[in-house]
Amino acid sequence: MEVEAAPSKAKPLPPKPMFEPLKPYEMSDGDHLSRAIGRLSGKGGKTKFAIENATKTRIVIADTKIHILESFANIKIVRDSLCRLIMGSPVGKVYSKLRAVTARLA
Repeated sequence: MEVEAAPSKAKPLPPKPMFEPLKPYEMSDGDHLSRAIGRLSGKGGKTKFAIENATKTRIVIADTKIHILESFANIKIVRDSLCRLIMGSPVGKVYSKLRAVTARLA
């Protein structure tokens, strides 16, 4: 006895977003989250301000979400820089990489 499979009426998958959410790893512990936010903002907001000025963007750090406002190319540069900072890369190294990338775009 043969069993026929019913035709699938599955809906097509929605398009994949351009960027994955900015969560390189699970930060469930409050210490890690506060450390990451502190690294992104820097002492007196200096790191955030330097990244904003170098890429001509606006960065909004609100609780566990980070909003980046500007054109697509600049958002990608900022996102990469912020991910490096969250993952623990030295700030000076992120600055130098940022300078090199923005010099290529200008």
